[in-house]
Amino acid sequence: LSLHDALPILNLKRAFDEFDCAGVGGRVIPVWQHPKPDWLEMEEQQAIVHYELGDKAREIKDNNPLGANSAYRKDKFAKYGVFRVDLGVSGENRGVTCEDTEFASRLFRAGEKIMYIPSAIIYHPVDPSRSTKAYFRKWYYNDGRSMIRAWPPPKSVVRYFGVPRWIFRSIGENFLKWMFNFDANRRFHYKLRAYRDV
Repeated sequence: LSLHDALPILNLKRAFDEFDCAGVGGRVIPVWQHPKPDWLEMEEQQAIVHYELGDKAREIKDNNPLGANSAYRKDKFAKYGVFRVDLGVSGENRGVTCEDTEFASRLFRAGEKIMYIPSAIIYHPVDPSRSTKAYFRKWYYNDGRSMIRAWPPPKSVVRYFGVPRWIFRSIGENFLKWMFNFDANRRFHYKLRAYRDV
């Protein structure tokens, strides 16, 4: 393991010591080995494994760190459980994700501290097959499936045909923005969100 490769690990370890926290998440920077598509908006984009919360260390409140560059104290797994095996892209889950972010959300709900450390950086190559519109449509559809499985709505939520009412509103809003936006890139942005709602 070279010093360059070890730096993210050292920075994560230093954060545990400095901030006395339950978990640490660092930057995940996409590395483009081919031209980035002009339709791709990078803000809050995780389909290509991207995580960026700025240049200052801070406590994370809701934007869960990615498993690609995060670490947790061993005793937190003993206390709150491990990553859920019904989530994750391997096996028969077929595209379901969120095993890492769901675990972080358990810590948030318990009042545990998770820190964002910008100096803990990993560079993640972008496979050309993951920068196509077809891949993004599939990813967003699976992201919607993942979120419902990871954070099922409470039974008290009003439902139509078994589907929470708020999903119909979100689908409607994103569908209309998709259909009637004159900017092609923004139209695709809303199309993806409609796919996630379905």
